[in-house]
Amino acid sequence: MVSILEYKSYCEALKSLISADKLLMVVLEEHLAKKLANQTGTILSCVYPSAQDESPDEDTPKDRNVVIISVLEKLSALDNSEESEINLYDRTGIAIDKLKNKLKDDKKNSLGIMKYLDCASIEIEPDYNIAGGWSGYSLAFSFISG
Repeated sequence: MVSILEYKSYCEALKSLISADKLLMVVLEEHLAKKLANQTGTILSCVYPSAQDESPDEDTPKDRNVVIISVLEKLSALDNSEESEINLYDRTGIAIDKLKNKLKDDKKNSLGIMKYLDCASIEIEPDYNIAGGWSGYSLAFSFISG
């Protein structure tokens, strides 16, 4: 499995890339909800990786790491118009696209933990009203470490 410290460092660089206000490292949505309490602004949430052993033999360690990264914002209770919602999804969609392109660039340039990114595994999904009213986009993908 990828080093959690190395993964967190990579996520911190992603936070800077999109100018998010806060990085939250989480396990599950319940964990995310707890950490989102009293937060504001744009949040980059990075789920700790799960790993599947793909070693061809005992002498060649190799894991497939699966992660989800989300860019989330909370709609104001005072302004929850359709236009505000569309603008939220536009902002978070642009940010998630920047993150996707960064992952692919790092793979192309054989940089860091994304050196063995599985580009075919990349999925982008919208999120609505998760963890107490946060919405945005999530990016799921896998990469090999070993």
